Amino acid sequence: MSAFTNYLEQQLIGCTLLGSTFTSPTTIYVGLATAFSSDGSTITEVNTGSYARQPIPFTPVSGSVASNNGDVTFPQATADWGTITHTILYDAVSGGNPLYWAEETIPRVVEEDDILVKPDGSIIVTLD
Repeated sequence: MSAFTNYLEQQLIGCTLLGSTFTSPTTIYVGLATAFSSDGSTITEVNTGSYARQPIPFTPVSGSVASNNGDVTFPQATADWGTITHTILYDAVSGGNPLYWAEETIPRVVEEDDILVKPDGSIIVTLD
């Protein structure tokens, strides 16, 4: 997961080159999408069946790599969520701004009663 959304790109340009400020979020949340445009301008986030973004702690792996520290477990689906095609990191539990995104290597269908878990170390942010 090393793709920035347009929002994050604008914030980084602003704070590194134009003198504006960017306040780092205190908590990062992971969300799931069933559709996503390549620049993050259109996101179809799951919005049914007890779905909720989950807080995700990160730990450094090396100087330019960080990964999730511990499993991230989503609530049990009380309705079908559809096919999860993208994972997105947000700066808020709802609404807010998308920051990073990645396409799922293998899209996963989440049906009623499923519990989706992102295992420890499986969400990796790399800046190159």
